[in-house]
Amino acid sequence: MTGSGSTSWPLSTRSREVNGPALLQERIGKLILDGINVEVPSVDTDLFDTGVLDSLAFVELLLHLEREFGVQISIEELEIERFRSIERIAEFIASQVGSAAAPSGEWREPSAGSGNGAGSGRGRPG
Repeated sequence: MTGSGSTSWPLSTRSREVNGPALLQERIGKLILDGINVEVPSVDTDLFDTGVLDSLAFVELLLHLEREFGVQISIEELEIERFRSIERIAEFIASQVGSAAAPSGEWREPSAGSGNGAGSGRGRPG
């Protein structure tokens, strides 16, 4: 396996790859293009006012976002303003992934013993 140039976004690198806003916006634009078959002209295009998203497409987008970025979007978070443009969606996803990734740290860095690994020092199979 090569670490660079991977086209698919495996779960282990999702939270790590979300760091740059431009990269995240690009990924969301691709997600809309691939998942809903609509090309969005710019990151600040209003997806609802321009007709890019209707109620069905919005639900589809939410499902794609949850799958792609490993987040769960609750009913309380479904404010239309958060999903009005790619730019706003990227801000929302970054806040979700950042808050979820910080405490759990799903991906492992290649370090022997960083943090308070009291108990099971090594968890690598093989």
